[in-house]
Amino acid sequence: MALLVDKYLNVEHFNTTETATKLREIYKGNFPVKKMENWRYSEPAIIANFNIEEKKYINNSDFMSFISKDFYKAGIELNNIDNLNLENTHKSLNTGNDNIFHEYNLVSSVNNYSLTLPKNSSNSRVLLDMKENDSVVEITVPDHSENSISFVVPSEREFLNISILLKVGKEAKLSFTFDGMQKENCANFMNLVADLERESKLDLYLLNTGSKYSRNDVTIRFFGEGSEYNLNGLTFTENENQAHNFVRVEHREKNCVGTQLFKNILNDKAKISFDGLVHVFPGASKTDSSQMNANLMLSNDCRAYARPQLKIYNDDVSCTHGSNNGQLSQNELFYLKSRGMNDLLARSVLIRGFAGEILENVTDDIIRKKYSNYIEEKVNSWQVK
Repeated sequence: MALLVDKYLNVEHFNTTETATKLREIYKGNFPVKKMENWRYSEPAIIANFNIEEKKYINNSDFMSFISKDFYKAGIELNNIDNLNLENTHKSLNTGNDNIFHEYNLVSSVNNYSLTLPKNSSNSRVLLDMKENDSVVEITVPDHSENSISFVVPSEREFLNISILLKVGKEAKLSFTFDGMQKENCANFMNLVADLERESKLDLYLLNTGSKYSRNDVTIRFFGEGSEYNLNGLTFTENENQAHNFVRVEHREKNCVGTQLFKNILNDKAKISFDGLVHVFPGASKTDSSQMNANLMLSNDCRAYARPQLKIYNDDVSCTHGSNNGQLSQNELFYLKSRGMNDLLARSVLIRGFAGEILENVTDDIIRKKYSNYIEEKVNSWQVK
């Protein structure tokens, strides 16, 4: 680990039990601020006083957990990543996006797990109740397999920092759901890198709500022709909370398809950002890529920032991107109320319809119902301005 520390951070190794304030002291001028290009819309200094040494364990028979080692019940092989393979995993996860929290994760993570999924399985639910806050999880999807897996964040974990490497094999299919629902005053940082082999398919769902600060850093890389990914994000945020999605896609192979759809619902003085770049390299002909960000703003004081980007070095491609911000349509509200709905029900129908485009495709029934119920609760409590 010492070599990794010198390579990535040039500081002494430290434990994950130090507070975020101490973390800021260690990084000094390198702690993310708005002046940094990749952090221009957010300022994670709001978590400076978080205590990241608090550990809470959750025992729930509905989940497979890293503590109970119940992965075997679903045919999933779970191993600790040994030191010989850990550096290779770190190299794959280090995408050069200047994410200090990711770099901190790489050198401070104590729990480093390797999961090998079975050839075929129904949805597997994983509760992230690791013994330490920082963890590295490598998931291998075998060739010609089809799997669905959900990662659930502990709702009471004050500070969560995790790196996930998805290795999707040839002609394999994976549906991966990250459930980041947390309580107020929590923060989570998730760095996910997905490597897609020939003719593989990845359906990826990133769901976040409740936390004071959340950031998803996602990198998708094609390593074989004919592969496909669908990246979907849905976030609910209110008060003065922040939620950010930072996405980078590398099209290096021919005949690959990618779609991105991020939807956000904001209220009060909440802040959301989407920063997405699709990079098409010279040899990646027949690339088909679409990128869309939509924000439903329920207050005049909330803020939504979007920066969809394309970097294309091949003429034989089809690439689109776009973004829009808006409020509930007064015409649609009037139409629904003219059909007998009261104002509350009309708003509920429109908000549920906005979020439904993402939720209806989530394979985990429990997670889908949880977010649908959350919408109902918020419609009843939010004072829409």
